[in-house]
Amino acid sequence: MRRKIVIHSVRGDLSQLDDMVKGWIAENVEVIGIVGLNCDEIHFHIDLILSDHELSTRGADHIMTNSHDDETLEEVMEFMRLNFNESEPVLVEI
Repeated sequence: MRRKIVIHSVRGDLSQLDDMVKGWIAENVEVIGIVGLNCDEIHFHIDLILSDHELSTRGADHIMTNSHDDETLEEVMEFMRLNFNESEPVLVEI
């Protein structure tokens, strides 16, 4: 079953984001949700990484992304639990 990731941006730190997203691509993650500080900017940055990857690897599985700038971490975790596959979302703080 493909994993679900929730990024909780506490500091808005993008320094390790490229490596994390590339790892999630390799793991075939299904969806990445972003909540917290600068979540729209982080969402945009992740989408750039994913689009570069999809252009270079025809037929690669698509990873869905979503940002939640007006919701709490608890609301986003619940959204991710109820949607997509049955796996529990994995929380990552940056």
